[in-house]
Amino acid sequence: MAGFRRELQGMSPTECCERILRRIAERNPQVNAFSQVLTETARDEARRLGRGPAGGAAPAVLTVAVKDNIDTVPAICDAGLARNAGYRPTRDAEVVARLRRAGMVIVGVTRTDSGAFGVTTPPVANSVLPDRIAGGSSGGSAAAVAAGLCDAAIGTDTGGSVRIPAACCGVFGFKPTRGAVSLEGVRPLTRSCDHVGALASSVRPLSSIMRVIAPQFDRLPAGDREPVAIGIPRPSILDAAPEILADLRTFEEAMAQRLTSTDVPFPAFDELTAMHIALSMREAAEIHGGLSDDDLASLPEVARESILIGRAVSRREHEDALRCRRDLTQQIEHLFEGVDFLLLPTLPVLPPLRGDRQVRIGSVDTDILHALIRYTAPFNQTGHPALAFPWRSGGGRLPVSLQLVAPRNADRRLLSFATAHLPRAPMG
Repeated sequence: MAGFRRELQGMSPTECCERILRRIAERNPQVNAFSQVLTETARDEARRLGRGPAGGAAPAVLTVAVKDNIDTVPAICDAGLARNAGYRPTRDAEVVARLRRAGMVIVGVTRTDSGAFGVTTPPVANSVLPDRIAGGSSGGSAAAVAAGLCDAAIGTDTGGSVRIPAACCGVFGFKPTRGAVSLEGVRPLTRSCDHVGALASSVRPLSSIMRVIAPQFDRLPAGDREPVAIGIPRPSILDAAPEILADLRTFEEAMAQRLTSTDVPFPAFDELTAMHIALSMREAAEIHGGLSDDDLASLPEVARESILIGRAVSRREHEDALRCRRDLTQQIEHLFEGVDFLLLPTLPVLPPLRGDRQVRIGSVDTDILHALIRYTAPFNQTGHPALAFPWRSGGGRLPVSLQLVAPRNADRRLLSFATAHLPRAPMG
């Protein structure tokens, strides 16, 4: 399994694991990315690697953290919900089992917004920008990567929950094509939109992770055609913060030898956000349909309000949202007949301050949830793969994140392009 592990200055798997565990012990009390550190099982896994067929030349281990709504033995995996307190799965989720079989060491489980319903992960600190949110709901996974507490992390993405925290913490976040990665053993938020994805400080570990957790990944075309044709839905993203639009332009300029860009038509994001909320929250309400009024009242605010919104979606609103999703999918497929990838910001705003409940998009004050899923959620509905990546050419203090979206099942081509051309994110 040497191809799946990053070599770290000749360290043995045990040495690499101990180095990461020491860093977690030093930094996690401040970052609070992990809900549980699996010290003993991680050491056991690293020792087994050291006794493997590679002998003394065994490559260093790739250490991975897993979001705690994904079953990971022997951790408590409560998905941030008090009603799940003490839940220990008896078997690993399929994605975790694949990682372990490939020789990757699971160092712990990471915090999430309650039930994966939010986009801020309040208990987690952003080690890159302590006054800003870490993002969510895979905030613990993004913060762990940004703080150097693991080589890569696993999260889930239903409306942007891998890409949003990646953007806030200045790392890479990848949402694969819907269905590419098994959801077995993953506590659902919205089954039709849930994706298991990965986060890392560079693209190469994401490709390594995908080779393990997505069985068909290496059978997909890698693609080597350049220049790459990029479509930008510019008329629909003019409400993004000026700093973000400026860095979008610098990306185009910096990549001018490798890509050609053209503006493409795209639906209004207000309509797409409304479509996503109607579909995802109605489905979430159905998943949590057995809750009593007392159970509902005991949930954190973001989870309770989301379920109530879902319960209020009428049949007509649901049918209209389904029609909107079908139309959007067809429109994006049509766009990919003329371009290789779509390029747009990951977020319409810079990472919000901790405690902010609203941000301004254009001239409109918008609540944090609706604002941060604005450019990410549509691709959960359509199932297209998307990569969020940091781009700091403007020299500003705050990380700007851009997003490349590819045709369905072009995951490998997207990551191959990104590996060749995108810089590594700075560590926090």
